[in-house]
Amino acid sequence: MEQGISRRGLMAVAGASAVLASCGGTSPSDDKSTVGIAGPNNPYGINPHAPPAALTNVAFAPDYVTVIRIDSPGAWRFTANHASFGIDAGNNTPEARLAQALRILRKTGPGKKLGTLRPGTPDGEDRIYRHPDHGNDPNAGYDRDDFRDFAFASQHELFVYYDNPDVTLQAGNLLSFSHFLVNGTDRADENDSFVVERVPDAQLPASLKGKLIRIKNYNTVKASDGTFRRRDPKVESDAARYSMNFHFTVPASRPIPMVLDPDVGNGYGGRP
Repeated sequence: MEQGISRRGLMAVAGASAVLASCGGTSPSDDKSTVGIAGPNNPYGINPHAPPAALTNVAFAPDYVTVIRIDSPGAWRFTANHASFGIDAGNNTPEARLAQALRILRKTGPGKKLGTLRPGTPDGEDRIYRHPDHGNDPNAGYDRDDFRDFAFASQHELFVYYDNPDVTLQAGNLLSFSHFLVNGTDRADENDSFVVERVPDAQLPASLKGKLIRIKNYNTVKASDGTFRRRDPKVESDAARYSMNFHFTVPASRPIPMVLDPDVGNGYGGRP
């Protein structure tokens, strides 16, 4: 069952922003991660908006396309639904991954979640990752709400779709990283893996009237000599936990900048 993030979960940030905390184990009302949120000109680790010069020695060939739908079913209410799909066979190019994500988004929406696209269903995709902790329930574990189990053990390309035509995005301020996790501890890792770009509205089909960004997750770790290598999710010391902040603006009498602030693992938890 989706747990929407209500107005009570909004917290003021210096200026006129607000934070929507994830619902994964910590109440939004207890969130302390509003402190020290990184801005686009003050990245915590790799600048996610800049060309990934630090990662040029690491090839990007993701194992999955992860689709995240951020919907607003009511005033001051947001839900986040995500699932990871195996890359179309023989089509691991940027253009093919975008086409796959758009196909998935066209088949879902209000009343139809990503998990309904599991193989064997009328609109099913060839491969969708199933989380292993759902016992014998054949309909569970294919997707997640509110960023629970938002962790990666391999390279992914993430497609984040804001399903609201009135949401606006600011170039250079799509994504940021903070020191702080949602429990308030100053222990988030520096970004060493994620690079983001806006998908132009002209590349979206007419049926998708929202906004779309794509994020490359290189699944890397910075070595002591300053170079980067692929992260080994089987090595516990290599697990990382980031405070990743999604930025967008919602309409009002005066537009309100928002920050959706889930904690995200890269290799943390080893899935998928």
